[in-house]
Amino acid sequence: MIKTAESVTLDAIRALRMVLGHEDVASVSLSMSPAAADYLQNNYRVWLAELEKSSGRSITVVADKACAPDELRFDCKNARGAKVLVEV
Repeated sequence: MIKTAESVTLDAIRALRMVLGHEDVASVSLSMSPAAADYLQNNYRVWLAELEKSSGRSITVVADKACAPDELRFDCKNARGAKVLVEV
């Protein structure tokens, strides 16, 4: 069963909270399907801005046509720009 953009967005929100819970993560880039990315950015824009501000970390949402409709890919980096491996 393929998830809706809304349910993928809710999964992304839960996963972002987990990712930002790791102290080594300074920035995160979240790649997801264009439909899910649009839904997240249009319906949770304020929440994303508040999360960035409260966590002191950068969050980038990328609409990637190569992502499956329910796929989430995280690229996390530390303050020096090195990759941080975080399991979601």
